[in-house]
Amino acid sequence: MGASKGGLATLCFLSLCTLSLCWWETGHLLVAKVAELDLLARGRDDVLSLATEFALYGSNLSPNYSNTFAGSALWADDIKEQGIHMWDNWHFIDQPFIEDGTFIKLDLDPNNVVNMINEAVKVLSPASAQLNKTLEKAFLTRFLIHCVGDLHQPLHTVSLYNEDFPNGDEGGNLVNVTLGFESDENITNLHAFWDSGAALFPSIRERPVSNESMEVVADLAEDLIDRFTRDDFADQLSVRNVAQWARDSFALSRDDVYPPVLEDGPTITREYQQKSYEIIVRQVTLAGYRLADLFESIFSSKSQIKNKYFAKFADSRYKPFSIEAVSYTHLTLPTIYSV
Repeated sequence: MGASKGGLATLCFLSLCTLSLCWWETGHLLVAKVAELDLLARGRDDVLSLATEFALYGSNLSPNYSNTFAGSALWADDIKEQGIHMWDNWHFIDQPFIEDGTFIKLDLDPNNVVNMINEAVKVLSPASAQLNKTLEKAFLTRFLIHCVGDLHQPLHTVSLYNEDFPNGDEGGNLVNVTLGFESDENITNLHAFWDSGAALFPSIRERPVSNESMEVVADLAEDLIDRFTRDDFADQLSVRNVAQWARDSFALSRDDVYPPVLEDGPTITREYQQKSYEIIVRQVTLAGYRLADLFESIFSSKSQIKNKYFAKFADSRYKPFSIEAVSYTHLTLPTIYSV
């Protein structure tokens, strides 16, 4: 894709920003569309076809409004509108960020986004059952598409602990912010700001997603692929451990998401918005490439004998740190979890 097309996609992107905003739809659609385009570009139509069949299997039995591979990325959030919240913990992992040495009680839920991804890969991977489509596998496929995106939103991998938030800030949901610039959106907390693509993602509310909206998403995804190639992410794509993906997202929260807000106050500046947006689009693109790699591992004919990609991680229960490493007297944690 040439520079002119990329510029057109960006212009189209910004022209829609007067609508309501959300990573909740647009970010997830972009992750799935990057994965889709990447598989097609690398000649893995067979992998995409199988992933799509699994994601859409039985979709006529529930009002999930998913009629495309990318559209199925929204299902895990859409079911919340039906009052289904039993799987909410699958969308995040509260790795503790202890900002000021506050004493905390550690009670990490094993039902988290890392274990969800590993479990989905484990269930979908066995060669003997690859073509055995079931509603349960469709369910896991849709969650996998969605949760790989969630894991790359930094505030889905952290909970801040300090004097103001002794029980954690719920991934920035309790951190009140105000926008220091004009916006049509009423963004009032830090998590919503990041979910909204730094108040720059266009909104796509309709279900099923219209062809027009999907064309916008496709243009944006092509723009991101053109801007951030797989070679640009060579080191990150060599990391096969989902737990490490969570640690890397956590590090972004620790180093880039929280400090300006904690140090400079709750007003979001244009500078912070731009820096946040750059992180977000990189994370969205990386998530798309990793999702493509996951499905290639699961459905590729090369993996029908043994899934080499994630096999050694799928059976392990993720722990962000060893409980033995925590001293409740001195509250010592590995460096990555503290300032």
